[in-house]
Formats: sequence, C-alpha cells, structure tokens
Amino acid sequence: MSDEVAATNALLEWCSATRDGSRVSFRDAYEWLTEVSRPRAANAALHRLEVLGHLEIDWSSGTWAINPPALAYLPDSGGNAVAVGPRSLALRERLGSLASRGACAFTIVSQTDGPDAWFAGVADAGHLAKVAGEVGMAVEHEVSRRYSEVLAPVREVVDAARRPFMPGGVEVGRFDEGTLAFEPFPWRGGSLPPGAYEHRGGGPNTYTVVHADETTSVVERRVAIHYELARLRMLHPGDHRWVPLDWEQETGALLCDARTPMPLLHTRAAVMATGLLPRAYRRAEHQALGGRWVFQYAGVSPLTYQAIADSLEIPLPSRSSDGEP
Repeated sequence: MSDEVAATNALLEWCSATRDGSRVSFRDAYEWLTEVSRPRAANAALHRLEVLGHLEIDWSSGTWAINPPALAYLPDSGGNAVAVGPRSLALRERLGSLASRGACAFTIVSQTDGPDAWFAGVADAGHLAKVAGEVGMAVEHEVSRRYSEVLAPVREVVDAARRPFMPGGVEVGRFDEGTLAFEPFPWRGGSLPPGAYEHRGGGPNTYTVVHADETTSVVERRVAIHYELARLRMLHPGDHRWVPLDWEQETGALLCDARTPMPLLHTRAAVMATGLLPRAYRRAEHQALGGRWVFQYAGVSPLTYQAIADSLEIPLPSRSSDGEP
C-alpha cells in the first residue's frame, strides 16, 4: 500500500472518529496526514469522500458530517454490497470475522485517489440483511437507480435559485466556451452578459448564472457549468464541443469530460453503480469526447445514463423503444 493510499484511509478513519467538523479542520487533518499543503487538494479529497457516500458536506457553510453506516447493495454485481459511512478497525475485524465463518465474502479494493472500497459479498438481499445486522449497519438497495430517479432538470435547478446578486470588489471569471474553464473577465461594474461566472475573493468562491433578462441565479459550481453547456448547445445545435458525456454500450462505462465534472447527485448515481471512483484517462479520437481527458465511471446502466443525460439536457445519440439509449 502506498503512503498516499494509507493516508487517505487514515483520513476517512479520522472523519469517522470525529463525526463532524469544518473544512478547515479537514484541511488541517489532510495536510498533517499527507504532508501536502494545497487547499484545493484537501477540498478534492473531501469531495471524493462525499461522492462515495461516506459523508455529507454543506459547502456554503463549510461544514461536514459522517453518514450513518450502511451496506449499499449494488445491482448486477454478483451479490456485492459496498460499505459507506464511518470506517474503523473494529468494523473491518467484524466483517473479516464473518467472512472467516463463511457468512459473507469480504473484499478490499484499493483506489488511487480515494480510500479503499470495502465489499461484502452475499448470496442474496435477505442474506445481506443478516450480515448488516451482525455489524450494526443499515442496508440500502439500488442506490444508483434511486439517485437517478431524483435528478431534476438543470434548468429547473437554476430557475429555482434566482435571486439578486451584484459582485463587488472581487475578481470575476467567466466560463469560457473554448477552454471549458472559468477565465478572467474584465468586469468594470454594471450588468454582466449572459453566462456562468465565478466570483473570487473574501471567502469561498460564489458561482452565478446571468440570464438574458439580466436576472441572476446563485448555484453550485458544477450546476453553473452544466447549465452554461446546455445554453451553448442550444445556441449551436449539433456542435459536439459542448457535449460532456458519452456512454459505451459494450462496457457500460459512462464517460465525462474531466474539465466539466457532473454535479454531486449525478456523480453519486454513477459512482454507486460500482462503489468505486472513476478512472481518469485520455480518450482516443472519437466523435464524442475524442482526444479529451475523461472520467470513466464503470458499470452504469443505460437507464441511469439516460436519467443523467436528460437532467443535464444532453442529447442522446438514439433511443430504443424500451427506453435504452
């Protein structure tokens, strides 16, 4: 086990023992365990624990709390359930003891950018309930599907977040249609043109969408990005530059442009198909996402992909009569 992986596992154990805290306390623990002093690296580590379901974060207030312990049953996994929530040596020993008695299979899968994934393998869902009861955990079923069923259209999310906002004394970045990143924008006061903006200075960054009628919505960063991508696709139909997702029918892998990661619930829907973080790689030439760095989420069902694409207003190549892309 590498020092980095060991530090990540220790970080989750620290969160589990602490139960809740602030982003500052998490950053301090992260820097002490990893010997890396970069706030963005600490935030990225915190977000990875969030998408894996171990904890919940209120990014606006800067607080987090560990989730209740649960075994999340994974569809089409051969009877595997992934452990989410708090992590401890005692839990590992209890699961290992059950495995030694033949009550379940216990597998630990190492991840490069996050904590080890713990899997309990059982014969069926009823058997899983017995295993969970032995170790004091709840059982969750079809988590990926359940997340996909509550995904709201990004347009509705942004419309519901409309409120007056006027940047003052801060740096302004505008989402650039070429780089797909927030680039410095020469704002000198007055109205901003329609688009997605990042406002830096005096605390956590704030992200806004400016509408054609000059009203504003204050939203989470990834929501702002995908709303702007949807707006660009509407202005330039058929242009693949602003299509950030693809799905490989042969492997069931969902691919997302690494520059434009999905919002939290969409990411959890994809991650909880397997309980594993995505793999990053550069995709070969292809009509969709060709030559781009992408995040690859394994084992995503066609209906989950369709729900994610529909929510983000991404056109699917085709749809069959039974609802699959």
